[in-house]
Amino acid sequence: MQAYNRSKTRREEQEEKHMTQMEELVHQCDMEVMKMAMLKHEQTFRQQVDQNIHLYFNCVFLSWICW
Repeated sequence: MQAYNRSKTRREEQEEKHMTQMEELVHQCDMEVMKMAMLKHEQTFRQQVDQNIHLYFNCVFLSWICW
C-alpha cells in the first residue's frame, strides 16, 4: 500500500502560518507575564530587605539604650 502524499492547500498553509503567529503571540504574552511577576517579586524582596535593616538597627539601638 502506497502512502497518501498530497501537498498542502493554500488554505492549510495560511492556517498553519496563522497558528504559528498565534503561538508566537501567546509565547510573548507568557514572557511578559513572567517578566511582570519577576519584577513584583524583586520589589517585594527589596521591601523585605529594607524592613529587616530597619528592624536590625532598631534592635541595636534598643540594646544600646538598655545597657
